[in-house]
Amino acid sequence: MVNDTSYINENEDVLAKTDTVITNFMDRTIRVNPAAAEGGNKASFNFVLPENTIAWSYYITTAKENQEFDEANKEFISASEMKVKKFPLYNIMSAIALNQQATIKKLETGEPVNYWIMDGDNSSLFNAGLQFRYIKKGRAINDYARVEPRKGNLFFCFSNDKLTGSIFVTVKITAIQANEKIETSQGKRMIVVPRSKMYLKN
Repeated sequence: MVNDTSYINENEDVLAKTDTVITNFMDRTIRVNPAAAEGGNKASFNFVLPENTIAWSYYITTAKENQEFDEANKEFISASEMKVKKFPLYNIMSAIALNQQATIKKLETGEPVNYWIMDGDNSSLFNAGLQFRYIKKGRAINDYARVEPRKGNLFFCFSNDKLTGSIFVTVKITAIQANEKIETSQGKRMIVVPRSKMYLKN
């Protein structure tokens, strides 16, 4: 038995590079009515993470001014000059999403709000007062965390325990994307075909 070897040309998709993209894609304020308000004391909104998100972070606060966030972000950017040059949108939210060391001072005085992060149909269950599942929950005047990415609709849901007086919650969300660039290159594929060959026996 001998092997006949030949080669054919064929195109092959290869990973050329991976681009890291920082997207500070949400900065909004939502009103949460008090428990005595007509219509209830719950509020929610949905969002969809960008394609190829590998991690994301959030920051919420009920404070009228974002002094703690602004000061922490300014100090963090000042200490991260090299990364900011490479990634102009790199900030404290990016570091939190990437699980790097970053701290924002927690407020001890103010109006705390109950919040949940959830997906799917759980927001409808939440609004209806039924049992629901959540990804993360908390009760705070201000809070932040890194969250693993999920596809589809995600929801921030809030409730206000106060009998009177609305709470205004500011929400910031930052996503980290890893976008792969695929290129096509031409290569050769080896084909080996075994066959029988006659020979003289001594």
